[in-house]
Amino acid sequence: MRTVKKGGPRNVRVQSTTTTQASQKSKKGKSKSKTIFKDDQKVTDLDTGETVSSKTFQKDKDGKIKKFKSTTEIKNKQGELLAKQVDRKSRSRTRVTRPGRKAGY
Repeated sequence: MRTVKKGGPRNVRVQSTTTTQASQKSKKGKSKSKTIFKDDQKVTDLDTGETVSSKTFQKDKDGKIKKFKSTTEIKNKQGELLAKQVDRKSRSRTRVTRPGRKAGY
């Protein structure tokens, strides 16, 4: 996604949480491992009031990605959805609303 608004430095507030869960089992020389990664991030532009929220979820099993989903939402000051992008393991979908097109997304 691109933004039209360009300029100098901006005042932003970032809230972020990241969690990783890992487990490993071994039996008779064979080992299995699982990893779950979650990331939530929220960036608020204090000048314009726009908010960008990102959520990422990834599940690995024995080093291979089994599940992956990443969601990004852009909302304006009033909380209206301007654009949303959903990425999965094999495909990506972007949706821009009418107010988002007017805002330049």
